Amino acid sequence: MIQGEAIALQANPMTKLPPRSPCSPVFSVAEKISLFSSIGIALAIALLLATQALAQSGAPPRGGASAHPLPRGFVRLRDVDPSIRQDIRYATPFNFTGRRVPGYEAPECILLRPVARALARAQARLVRQGYHLKVYDCYRPVRAVRSFIDWARSPEPDFMAPIFSPTIHKSEQFARGFIAKRSRHSLGIAVDVGLVRADEPDLPTPTRAGRCDGPFAARARESSLDFGTAYDCSSPRSATASRRVSADARTNRQRLKRALAAEGFRNYSKEWWHFDYMGTTNPLRWHDFPVR
Repeated sequence: MIQGEAIALQANPMTKLPPRSPCSPVFSVAEKISLFSSIGIALAIALLLATQALAQSGAPPRGGASAHPLPRGFVRLRDVDPSIRQDIRYATPFNFTGRRVPGYEAPECILLRPVARALARAQARLVRQGYHLKVYDCYRPVRAVRSFIDWARSPEPDFMAPIFSPTIHKSEQFARGFIAKRSRHSLGIAVDVGLVRADEPDLPTPTRAGRCDGPFAARARESSLDFGTAYDCSSPRSATASRRVSADARTNRQRLKRALAAEGFRNYSKEWWHFDYMGTTNPLRWHDFPVR
């Protein structure tokens, strides 16, 4: 367009102007800067609104768990059965070490796929009886197991002992069978799990509690059901068949054990909460990828 044509168009307001591209030479430098700045601001506002909508919807944002692929064969339990409750303790400071355990970057239950599916079947069985499973630990990185060994051998005071190990010194944890130098959790086939009533609300991770083998009302609030001890309690009363717990606690332990045994899990006799999946999951090997 030459200067005369531009003047003529301005003189006739009814003249229909052809659409102009932002890159058209008709725009002055100032107009181009203003236009592209407006586009940038609009895009930024749209991105902000989309992010807020995603957060309000409860969907995981990009860059979250879905952005971290798992090794072949592993799945996140919530992707298999989101109805199973989760309180992954080692991703929090409320555990026997008193700090978040190395390798736990997020409170996620990760398992080999056949194990997760078996757990989902046990959940379906229990739902019909009015109960839900609640998992406390699943896959455990090798580095976490090593940190437990370092903790047990460290001379530093055991500040969490009054809660998790009121009568057993941390140096005795190996001999008593509460800590292992190698854990089946690192294979992806072990799970620490309890029960809650299906209609009870989710409870937050505790931050304080009385001794784990003390009276039910004083222990960590994990469930409305009594299991005789709290989870991860280094005490003789944690043994599944212990007669030193109430009849209700023994009933709850057996209910959990029967439901999981029916789907291929075997209980560790010294811990009512620990179960190993005995079905086919070959090949097995120790893993050290982070929980996230």
